[in-house]
Amino acid sequence: MNKSVHIDSLPDSIRRKIGKELGVPTRTYKFKADDVRSYAIKVLGPISGLTQNERGRVLKKAMEMNKV
Repeated sequence: MNKSVHIDSLPDSIRRKIGKELGVPTRTYKFKADDVRSYAIKVLGPISGLTQNERGRVLKKAMEMNKV
């Protein structure tokens, strides 16, 4: 009896190898996680004097304004 294996149960190294053999493009990000963290710190700096609730309100409004 042939039992199938779900791809998520395989180690990352095997999944990458299978993906390369099948021609699946690898993800490349120009905006790295360190860049995101750095910008998040820069954004939170000016509002650091606000309470957590106030910061949440300000960031929510900024997200709404960003949906141009």
